[in-house]
Amino acid sequence: MGGIEQWISIRGNIDNPILIYLHGGPGTPVMPLFRHFQASLEDYFLIVQWEQRGAGKSFSRRIPKETMTIEQFISDLYELIELLKKRFSKTKIYLIGHSWGSVLGTFIVQRYPQLFYAYIGVGQASNTVETEKRMYEFVLERSKELNNKKAIRQLEKVGPPFKGLYPPYTTFYKGGYMAKMTVYGWVAKYGGIIKYF
Repeated sequence: MGGIEQWISIRGNIDNPILIYLHGGPGTPVMPLFRHFQASLEDYFLIVQWEQRGAGKSFSRRIPKETMTIEQFISDLYELIELLKKRFSKTKIYLIGHSWGSVLGTFIVQRYPQLFYAYIGVGQASNTVETEKRMYEFVLERSKELNNKKAIRQLEKVGPPFKGLYPPYTTFYKGGYMAKMTVYGWVAKYGGIIKYF
């Protein structure tokens, strides 16, 4: 899909409706755990686990970095849906998006509502920009209250998140992904949780 090899798992009765599970992360596939939580669903659905480009078995160092965009992931997912509909003679599908997968799920359902019976958001992200901003403010304020010089130094180096310029608007840190993980680490250390508003 999208010009690269990507892996899926399909389990269940082919006469049942298709349900695609969109994993979180980005880059946190759950295919190795699928039997733990989806076994009972296989009685009712043909369940498809997709390891998104760059994750799990779909990882490759040859994937061009410039293709690791939300638009490309949406395009890959659309291609997957069309392949599954054709292969199993279905007109619509069900979709579950977890965390990061809920971002993709929301975008594709808005763009192509005719493809779906229903969308189920788990750990639904709704305003990642506001979430990142509040998390950063929380950990910086808490670090100052505790006079945690190490945390203050790290957080000031990371700097507050800023909004991307182009839709879909997402939040970035000047230090990239590792900077984001620094903030997330301090959120966890201070007993906070990641809650999307």
